[in-house]
Amino acid sequence: VAVTLPRPQALVTELEWLIIDGRPYELVFDTNLQWINAYDGPHTVEVQDDNQGVVRPRSGDGRVKAPIPGLITRVLVEAGTAVQAGQALLILEAMKMENEIRAPFDGVVSSISTVAGQTVVRNQVLIEVQ
Repeated sequence: VAVTLPRPQALVTELEWLIIDGRPYELVFDTNLQWINAYDGPHTVEVQDDNQGVVRPRSGDGRVKAPIPGLITRVLVEAGTAVQAGQALLILEAMKMENEIRAPFDGVVSSISTVAGQTVVRNQVLIEVQ
């Protein structure tokens, strides 16, 4: 499967969501695009032409946003919690599937803007990591 992603130098450990056959899937990939962790486990990546991609704008400010609308079923961290890149922060239920929303990088949770039972919209800020 060919996937176009931002240039590796524009990334920190990154989370992306894809809709495949009407179902959301979370991808976690590293800064050098050497691996991705997909719904069916980790995979190595072979970059065939890194000059075709475009750099996607990103703030890099640690705001973790809802990738899709849904219901927050569990918040797994508290403000002040030290987290590692890829660590689950909360569970977002969408289309009858539970999706782990993960930390974009190593840091400390500085604020939580949601609670279990809250309905959220796409791109709503859920947690901030510094």
